[in-house]
Amino acid sequence: IFGAIYLHLVTIPLLYGPEPLHGLFSYEWKGGLTGLAYLGAGLGIVIGTFICTKYLNRSYTWLAERNPRQSNKPESRMLFLQIGMLIVPFGLIIFAWTAEKQQHWALPLLGAAIFASGIFMAFLCVQTYLVDVYGEYSASALAAMIAARSIGSCMFSVVGFQLYVSLGYGCRGTMVVAFVCLAALPVPMFVYKSGPRLRSNRRQML
Repeated sequence: IFGAIYLHLVTIPLLYGPEPLHGLFSYEWKGGLTGLAYLGAGLGIVIGTFICTKYLNRSYTWLAERNPRQSNKPESRMLFLQIGMLIVPFGLIIFAWTAEKQQHWALPLLGAAIFASGIFMAFLCVQTYLVDVYGEYSASALAAMIAARSIGSCMFSVVGFQLYVSLGYGCRGTMVVAFVCLAALPVPMFVYKSGPRLRSNRRQML
């Protein structure tokens, strides 16, 4: 999740920088305005936060009520995670197509906002799922996740620049990330179905 965010952040100085770099198209925002392009993803995070605040626990309760066997099970978080993961590639496709076709500058930012809202929804679902699963040990689980995502984000930040320089914004660049997200879509449903069994096996091994 965080790898996709950092890959996106790499594109901002390339797409909205004051001059084209490495043969890539730029909207050439000058006078320090490039940083304003981060407001697209920032707005998406605000929207994702609002949606999670209003509906994350509601979806958990609704799913638990519909399936009594899943009542109070952490896997009931997976429905909301699935929704977030569906939103992410949609936003990436908008960003990739509009940037590649050099459309109005607001359209890539719209795609970035949609992408960031989905990413943040998925991120919060993963956080709450780990807290539900590990209970009193959740701080250790979250710390391990922070360490893993920090390493991954560092790697994607280094690789991401060369990715876009070599492949561009469109079908060969951002769309690669979108296809990876699409390939990961079955993961929440797999966890929803198999999570209790996997957690039970872990307890028996301990």
